[in-house]
Amino acid sequence: MAYDFERAIERLRGKTAMVAKRYRVAIDQRDAARRDVKRLEDELLHKDREIKELKMKIEYLSVVTSARPSADEMKRSRAMLSELVREIDQCISDLQS
Repeated sequence: MAYDFERAIERLRGKTAMVAKRYRVAIDQRDAARRDVKRLEDELLHKDREIKELKMKIEYLSVVTSARPSADEMKRSRAMLSELVREIDQCISDLQS
């Protein structure tokens, strides 16, 4: 009967060692996964910043492009300003007369 207990204890020790080994492997895998998650979160944060910068550059380029007048608009603006200057000159000459 003592022999049966010894065999049972040995089997139990073997199973305990196997469970402990699997536990260590699981802990190592968990730690590796946490490191991967941290690395990916840092990478995501970096990419988010980069996206934000690029969106601002696109916005700036859009504003600059829309603020820059075309050749036709420049001609119309110059013609309008010339007409206004003529009218101002006419008003000044009327006031001096």
